[in-house]
Amino acid sequence: MSDTYILSVSRRTDIPAFYTEWFMNRIYKGKAAYVHPYTGKLIQVELGPEKTAAIIFWSKNMAPLAKRLDELADKGFARYLVHYTITGLGPAWEPRVPKTDDAVETFGRLAKTIGPHRLLWRFDPVVLTENMGVKETLHRFESLCKKLCGMTFSCYTSVVQPYAKIKPRLKDYEDRHHDKVITPREEHYTGLMMGMAETARQSGITVYTCCTPSLDGFGIKAAACIDDKKILDLWPDCGLVPQKAPTRKHCNCSRAVDIGAYDTCPHACLYCYANSRPETIMKRHNEHDPTGPCLVGT
Repeated sequence: MSDTYILSVSRRTDIPAFYTEWFMNRIYKGKAAYVHPYTGKLIQVELGPEKTAAIIFWSKNMAPLAKRLDELADKGFARYLVHYTITGLGPAWEPRVPKTDDAVETFGRLAKTIGPHRLLWRFDPVVLTENMGVKETLHRFESLCKKLCGMTFSCYTSVVQPYAKIKPRLKDYEDRHHDKVITPREEHYTGLMMGMAETARQSGITVYTCCTPSLDGFGIKAAACIDDKKILDLWPDCGLVPQKAPTRKHCNCSRAVDIGAYDTCPHACLYCYANSRPETIMKRHNEHDPTGPCLVGT
């Protein structure tokens, strides 16, 4: 089992929310494919329980897939973690994400099914504006901590990154809402993270941040969103041979095989690095074939 791998479903799009039927079809077929986003090469992936050390799901709406988790386990895929994003930012930033209370309800049902150790809350990204500063963000975070207390022990967070593809969306937000997105100075960011860490601690939650070693020692731990150690702690006999694969400086993630595709997530969050223009997203989403080997295309 030395050639087992971690399956990522998916950093590139919300498969549980929008493509559960396709994913389960691939599980039954025992194989999937994806087009490498940089080389354009078609990559074939064998989807067998003996090959898959664990699955990591990434979602803002696990409700469609949650209905089929027993079916997934019956096919031999009982080893999985869930990164579940709930930010409470609202429709101005997350136009098609479920309402916060609905997301919390789904989160709670999932916690009862798989347990809080396997359910990883993402308060990610942190967005600060002139009208939504540190004080308002901490208040929203505290409210969510209280709601999710006992359902999870981990919170992953980072500040929104102004990638080139999202800058037009940020500018559009500023124009429509007469607000300005701000990049916090280091002392403000440190204060925010320390406040979040203390607030989370009171609800039994540990805060993890990506690629920010300067926060070590403030009650915050370095994140490994794809965490081979956690997988091996939970399933020591899964056959995984850890292999680090950082995506940027100070990243602690391990290698995973991601079967998703960029520009396919209809959540259309303004801060999302995986989407470009709305018309491109909907075109590719409409081209999706739930019986096909790839999420989109051939």
